[in-house]
Parts: sequence; structure tokens; C-alpha cells
Amino acid sequence: MAHVEKETRFIGIKEKTRLNSAKPKASLIHILAGWVGAGYLYLVGKTSFVHEWDDSCFLEFRRKLKPAIYAFWHNAQVFLAYAHRSEGVHIIVSRSKDGEYIAQVMKRLGLNAVRGSSSRGGELALRELCDLSENGKQIGFTPDGPRGPVQTVHGGVVMAAQKSGVPIIPATFVSTRAIIFNSWDKFMMPLPFSRIVVAHGRPFYIPKDMVLEKAQTLVREALNKNVQEAEIVKRQLPSWFESFMGAVLYGFYTVLSLVFIPVVFIFSLFRFGGKRTLSFLTERLIPPVPISSGKKRVWLHAASVGEWQALRPVLRHLKKNPLLELILTVSTPEARQLVKREQPEIHVQLLPLDYPFVVSSWIKRLCPAMVGIVETELWPRLLINLKKNRIPVMLINGRLSDKSRSGWGLFRPLAERILSSFSVLFVRTELDGRRFVELGAPPQRIRVAGNTKIDNLTPRYPSQEAQQEKMRLRNEILGSSDGILVVASSTWAGEEKNLLSIFSKKTENRLRLIIAPRRLERISEVVRLLGGVPQSWSLWSKVKESHSWESDILLVDTLGDLKELTALGDIGFVGGSLVSHGGQNPLESAASGIPVLFGPSMENFHEEARDLKAVGAARQARHEEDVVNDIFELATDESLRLSMGAAGVHYIESKQGAALRAAEAMNELLQGVC
Repeated sequence: MAHVEKETRFIGIKEKTRLNSAKPKASLIHILAGWVGAGYLYLVGKTSFVHEWDDSCFLEFRRKLKPAIYAFWHNAQVFLAYAHRSEGVHIIVSRSKDGEYIAQVMKRLGLNAVRGSSSRGGELALRELCDLSENGKQIGFTPDGPRGPVQTVHGGVVMAAQKSGVPIIPATFVSTRAIIFNSWDKFMMPLPFSRIVVAHGRPFYIPKDMVLEKAQTLVREALNKNVQEAEIVKRQLPSWFESFMGAVLYGFYTVLSLVFIPVVFIFSLFRFGGKRTLSFLTERLIPPVPISSGKKRVWLHAASVGEWQALRPVLRHLKKNPLLELILTVSTPEARQLVKREQPEIHVQLLPLDYPFVVSSWIKRLCPAMVGIVETELWPRLLINLKKNRIPVMLINGRLSDKSRSGWGLFRPLAERILSSFSVLFVRTELDGRRFVELGAPPQRIRVAGNTKIDNLTPRYPSQEAQQEKMRLRNEILGSSDGILVVASSTWAGEEKNLLSIFSKKTENRLRLIIAPRRLERISEVVRLLGGVPQSWSLWSKVKESHSWESDILLVDTLGDLKELTALGDIGFVGGSLVSHGGQNPLESAASGIPVLFGPSMENFHEEARDLKAVGAARQARHEEDVVNDIFELATDESLRLSMGAAGVHYIESKQGAALRAAEAMNELLQGVC
């Protein structure tokens, strides 16, 4: 009964609470001090580089100002007030005259002071904070304030969290340049021209039935962990000059992108014609108008067909979540056409132009809960604006070739600024992760997940039964099972001519060549080349209709059919490897259970190529003559083809699962912000 009476006295009535927590009258000195203090914090903030290090699950709380309790140690409160300016957070401030100085600074920064302390009106102020939290407001606590002991959690923050049922969010700041006062809490005052980390940890709840001591330990550990992470991030920050250069390069990028708008328009007119240019520009300028479904909207971007192949298996897992609404963007009309054909129920549109007014309108219209970007689509304006809007961004199947790393390395300060926008970077390999870190990506946010494209593949063991099924499909699709089929996938200029050397001498088994150029725009170029050779050739689009292929060479002139044709082959060649283009994906051929051949240039898929060679599934040639010799050898040795094919299938099976890991991570982040 006594407990109930005590609780009743604590609760009181709302009007009495507000009356007793009324603010002391501010003097002219207090008001002037408020302007000076707020002005100093603005000076620090505008001359320093402030790096926000936020847990992804926190971002929606900040973006939508959802009810939450910010908890921070007493010594870190001053710059947090500036970091949360104009957000209307309510914070307990002492009712003393000294507290009035803090209250006036908070007022100038757009924050709200709830007056009370342990000796004067604390119980009523705490009640007011609980009321505010229950009514959807954000509140702030210094658990060890106002008199310490340092980093000791008093019961107020625990009581507020248990009573209101809203989460606690650890917050802190650290600075490379600061005055540390000789006070009980070692109060920190940052200096102008600093590099500052403002960190918010993962929101957590305190169950209503948790005992006080355990809850206090939970709060203390969360706050200290957040401070430790902020200190680690501070040590990783670029120098002030590098940060300055990043801002300068970003400014140059913005100005140049606007200046070159007429140039881009004229170039598009000449290359694509007026109708296509106007149609595409309209689509890239005007954001879609999504129907409000009450679901969490996830914006996914895959630049072209290759990136779509990496996203497809992730999308398959995401579609199982009924609480998500998915919107896709691509960079090429070919990719848009392919996505629409494969996923007609999902809205797909060309990516917005990376201009300030365009990107801002897209983000405002779509209002995504999360953005997923595939591989290496690093659009500066888009990514930095997403970060400013506190929208978590995840890199899916991140890859970075040595050539791309070197190119971005020339603009490393800008690259570091862009990569800091990602909440998490799921990369294919350890090597990709190291390259991203070299460009300034935070190491803590790198996750090596594997290649999601592998999850598109259906491993086919090259058994005798499988060979019989392959022959049956050849007869059904091609009208013939004759010869040894060499499938040259994603070839670049110059490689087709080299591969035609396989017809230079007779072999025991007839050799037949399937050529699939990397880009469809090169079809006419390859047609001219084939017009000057003695071998007969056919277009796949015609054979696909007639189901009859009798010529020596088959030229693939459609999108989306290479996977099916590779499964019919006996030997696979990886394009882009005999010329200096870094090589294309060798995994499709490996999954089809056929030997894989490639040239010396495989930088884009260095680890995959290395692993396939190590398990005996692939061979790498130094010169084009070596590729031709390997084809001749494999054409006459069926057992070698079968053993290399089986090794490739085993490798593929061991590497699958990356898409599921990426989808699970996205779902976890989205659940965290629910």
C-alpha cells in the first residue's frame, strides 16, 4: 500500500507537474550568455568536419523524430546539443542560476529545457519527461548528472525508459581538438577547426520487470561501448586537409555536373536521337509516384544487366517479406527491359540524374526506409544526400577492380566522403574489402559475404546422365548435337578474331563456336568480321525461332539467353581476358560443369579465377595461342573435360549463400528501425 501511495505522489497530475517545474526567470546576462554559447557552438560546427557515426537501426528514429531517450555522459553534452539543434529534444537542466545559462544556450539551438535536479524539482521534472516521451517526444538524460560520480547510472533514465516503453539511444561525441576542464566529469569543449565524431549506438529497450541494478549495468555498458567505438572512428578519420579537399572536390563535382547539362543533352541527341533522349531524360528527372501501402519501402539499384544478375537472388529472398515494398532503378534501357520481363510486378525505372534538385525530389517522393546499391555504383550526390536524410544505405555484392581502385584513388578525399554514406558494405571477397578500405571506407562496416551472382547458378554435374540430357537439349533447342561446342561469353573487340583461329586446323571432333559479345551494340561489328571468314555462321535470334543450327558459328544477338546456351556447351571461354578489360564472370561456365578458359587479364575476378585454377576447374593462358591450344586439347579428351567440369561444380556449391546473407542483413536492419 505504501508503494502505491508513493507511486501516486510521484505521478501527480500533469498540470501540477508543469507548474512546479516552471522555469526561473532569465536575466539579461543569462540571455547574452545563451547567444554567445550558441554562437560558439555554431563556430565550432561550421569550421569543423563533423562525422556522424550512427547505428543503422537508429537512423529512422532521427529521421522521423520518433520517441526515444538519448542517454549520454555528462561530459559530452555540450556538442550533442549542437548536433541535435532544431530537433526539439527535451533535456533536464538544473533549476539553479547556473543551469539557466545552459537552458538559454539550448533555447538558441532549438532544444527544450525541462527544469529540475536531484535537489530541486527532480521528481516532477522526471515525470514531465515521461509525459513528453509517452506523447511522442524525444528526451535526453545525463545518467551521471548533475554531480556524478562520473559514469554512474542513476535511476532516472531507467525509470523513464521502463515507464514510457521507448528505447534508449546511447549518444556521445569525441573531437580531435578540445579543452578538457578539470571538473568532476572532465567536461569536454571542442575547438574550432576540429574533426569531430558524433556517435549514436543501437537503440535498446529496458523491460518493465528488469531489476534496477541490471538495467543500470545495461545502460552503462551501452554508453561506454558507444564511446569506445567513437574513439576508434576518430583515429581513422582523414586529416583536416583531406576532409577539406573532399568537400572541395564534391563542390567541383556539383558545379561541373550542372555546367555540363547542355553537353550531356546534345551528346544524347546525337547518339540516341531526339525521341529516345527526351523519353529517357523525363524518366530520369521525374520520380515515380508510389502508392502508399503502409509497408517499408526499399529502393534497390542495379546499373545494368550484370548488376541485375547480382541483385536477382537477393530480391528473391526479400520478396518473401510481406512487410516490404520494393522499387528498382537501373542505368540502362536494356536492364530495364530485362527486369520488367522477369519481375513485371515490381516498379522499375531509370536512375535519376545525379543533380541536386533531381536527387532531392526523388528522395522526398520515395521516402525509402533503406537503399540497396549493387556492386560499385558510387554516385556522389545521391549517396551523400541519402546520408543527410539519414537513410541507411547498403552496398550489395561490392566489387572494386584494381583499375577502379586506382581511378578513385586519384580522388580519394571524395571517395572517402562517398563511402562514409554506407551503413554497411557487403563485399564479394577479402581483396574487394581491402580495396574499399584503401579508398576510405570504414573497416568496421565491411562484411565479406561472397558473390551473390553465384546464387543464380544451378550446378550441373558433368555425369554420363547429364551428358545425355545435354545432348537431348541440344537437339531440342539447336536441332543438332553435332560437334564440340565452345561458348565464348561476353567477348570484347579483338577477341572474336583470335577465337576464330580454332578453325585453322582439322580436329577429330568438329569444333563449333558460340560468340556472345559483351555489348549488343557490337553485333554489327562482329557481323562484318564474320563476313570475311570462310566458316558459315548464323544469328541466334533466327536459330531460336527455327530450332535449327547447321553452321560453324552462332552469334548471340539477344539478351538473357547466354545462361541457357552456356549449359549446352562443352568448353567455356571468358571474354574480356585476352584484352585489357579485366575479364568477365567465369562462374556461369563453372556451374555448367564445363572447363573454363581465360586469358591473362582477370583482374575484375581475380579471386574467382585464382580459386578455379587452384581446384583444377580452369586454365589461364598467357597468349591467345595458348587458348587455342587448350581448346584443341580439351576437344580430344572427354575425361579431362569431365574432371575439370566436376571441380568447377564443387567450387560453385561451396560458395553459394551470399544472397541469403545479404537479404537477412537487410531484413534485420529494417526490423531494427520498426
